[in-house]
Amino acid sequence: MPPGFRTIQAGCLLLLLSGCMTVIPAPQPSRTPPAPVALPAPPESAPPEATPPTPLPPQRTEAPREILSPRALASLELSRQAQSLIEQDKPDEAIRILEQAVNLHPGSGENYYYLAEAWRRKGNSSQASEYNNLAAIRFKDDPSWMERIAFQKKRIDRIR
Repeated sequence: MPPGFRTIQAGCLLLLLSGCMTVIPAPQPSRTPPAPVALPAPPESAPPEATPPTPLPPQRTEAPREILSPRALASLELSRQAQSLIEQDKPDEAIRILEQAVNLHPGSGENYYYLAEAWRRKGNSSQASEYNNLAAIRFKDDPSWMERIAFQKKRIDRIR
């Protein structure tokens, strides 16, 4: 027998057997609705429900702002670390971390806001003012952030 003959023979056998198979159609759902089932009536002396039904959670009316990329998530984590350092009065370390955060996600106004805060704490009003302006550009459509930025600007102006 030539090489590969067994393979050809097996393939022909499979083709022959598959042609003999019949397909059984799936049962079609009935078009008539099922007859209603009568439920037994509760006894007249049934105790009231022990707990009230749980209310549904409120529906979101707004779409999420953005789905964060891995770079944006890393930037957000760095920003959180820097906030903690600012609160511990370690502005130099916070600035170093926030610069990394800006490199990862330059569109984040939060990073600029906290850079302004770290520079303000160091007493450098020109750097603080610059980053405060960049934060204002990023948050121009967010009234709550703009309020925080305006308050920060007043504190920066007091250092001058």
